[in-house]
Amino acid sequence: MRMHSRMALLAGVAASALTFGSSAFAFDNVDWNWNQNVNTNVNVNANVTTNIDPTGLVDLEKLQLMIGDVSATSTVDGIYNNQPTQAGNGTVSFDVNWSGPYDPITGDFSSPPATLGGDLSGSSSAVTGAVNESGNALSFQADFTDIPVTVAGSQTFDALTELPQVASAATAVGNNQSITSDVGTQVHDAQVLFGGFSSSIGGAPSMPDPGNTGLSAALAVALGGAYGIITPSTVTAESDVGHILNASVDSNATAVGNNANIEVDAVTPADAMLIGDFTQVAYANVNATSTVDCVNLNDYTNLGSLSHPIVNSAATAVGNNLNIKVTAPAPTN
Repeated sequence: MRMHSRMALLAGVAASALTFGSSAFAFDNVDWNWNQNVNTNVNVNANVTTNIDPTGLVDLEKLQLMIGDVSATSTVDGIYNNQPTQAGNGTVSFDVNWSGPYDPITGDFSSPPATLGGDLSGSSSAVTGAVNESGNALSFQADFTDIPVTVAGSQTFDALTELPQVASAATAVGNNQSITSDVGTQVHDAQVLFGGFSSSIGGAPSMPDPGNTGLSAALAVALGGAYGIITPSTVTAESDVGHILNASVDSNATAVGNNANIEVDAVTPADAMLIGDFTQVAYANVNATSTVDCVNLNDYTNLGSLSHPIVNSAATAVGNNLNIKVTAPAPTN
């Protein structure tokens, strides 16, 4: 059987000011014992003996210690997708219609408001003029104001293929780890997050030793916060998107204190094994903000057929997150 072993310790400056107990950090000196007493109306006695022969083994003991603040900011502003137009010259055809009597003595002409036809529609104020029969001349005046003109769009765009997307993502994580294995895995793991050490200490706590490195670290952080020895960390993620023309928007902000992902995709049934002792402690303020403002779309078709929203804004704040997945291959006969 192959065996892979490693040990990692991430510690900040002045981390020694927190005493994590006297537990050893090497697997050959760690004895994991799980004792569970169940007292209910039903007495359960179960003895389980497992004898497996994995093809390999991932054996890991790790402590992640993050001291300080974590921030991530993504800002997108002023994206203008100016659509192309078809160049060329055009014409407008219209006619003016008016009629009315004139005074044959004075030659004065008057008419009700004239009307426009053809590509234009509307009417003028009253038409006035004069007729000069001796000179065979006619003059008139008509004022047209606020005449509506409709100009057909030169082109429309299919949102399914021609609508671009603006993506903004901000992710802030205090401690993060990802383990992927195809053989049996054993993990003794702790993730610790706090802001720093206080300039004034409210006392010196007496901390018992729980016999587990991870629990010792968690207890030290809890007591350190209670006695004012340490300060909380600030984990902030902020995504801001504004003033977007003719584009969809996907904005995401994620803030996590401690995050761990472990996946065992076993190559044999005997490798579908995960033994873990996990501790996550975050003395922190965790905040996530996603803001989307002023999104405008012009002349797009099939917007209702899009597989994604025109505007997606999501903010996620998590103190501690642990994801475990173990997959065994299908048994063969």
